[in-house]
Order: sequence, then structure tokens, then C-alpha cells
Amino acid sequence: MTKLKSGVLINEILMNMKKKANASEMFERRINVYSAHDTTIANLWRGFNVIEKLEFPSYGAALMIELHEIDDKYQVKILYKKSHLDDDLIELKIEGCKDNQGKETDAMCDLHIFLSALQPVVIENFDEACEVPNEQI
Repeated sequence: MTKLKSGVLINEILMNMKKKANASEMFERRINVYSAHDTTIANLWRGFNVIEKLEFPSYGAALMIELHEIDDKYQVKILYKKSHLDDDLIELKIEGCKDNQGKETDAMCDLHIFLSALQPVVIENFDEACEVPNEQI
């Protein structure tokens, strides 16, 4: 269910990051903003496989997925704002984001590792993902 509830949006986010990181794409957009309900934030949290436990999102909660270019390498950081009243941003860690030695990294995750870690939840075609295989009928 996590894949069905978050896979299409995660795919769009990842595709935009790939376009930005690919110099030949000429992808000039600097920000993508999505408005969503609390359930969408919860589904993205699960889809991103965030290590930290989620309290159900309050009014005005926000997830910020940032792509940084540092020393010619692309890194991803996910930040969480608990509510519209909260000024603090919490850096989230993603399950599967490890360094070359297999150790957990800080909140920054190499783009290629991030893409690989999220591949199991990505949905490129929602209609195909919802089809029941013939052998199950």
C-alpha cells in the first residue's frame, strides 16, 4: 500500500532531481512545491523509508526534500517541519543511505544511493501498478 500511496509522487520528485543533476537536461527549475494533506505527508514519510518514527502530522506540517550540489556531487536532504507553529526543522535519515563502508550517513544522502534506496517504491505507471497479474485471477 505504501508504494501505491506514494510511488507516483516519489517518482516525480526523483525524476526532477535526476533532470537537475544531469547537465545535458537544461532543467532550470529551482523549486517544486506541492500542497498536500496530512495523509500525503505520512505516506511520503513511509515511502521515503524515514528511520525516525512519525507522529501523525499536524496542521501546517511540511516535508522539504532538498537537492544540494557539493564538490561536484549531488546530495539529498529531507527536512520536516512539525506544524505551522514550529520554527524548527528536523533533519531526517533515510533507511538505505549508507556510505561506501556500509555505515549510516548523516542527514545528507548521495543522490545515486538515494535513488537506489527508493527504487522499490517508485511507480512510473500507476495503471500498470494496479493491474492484477493473470496468474492471480
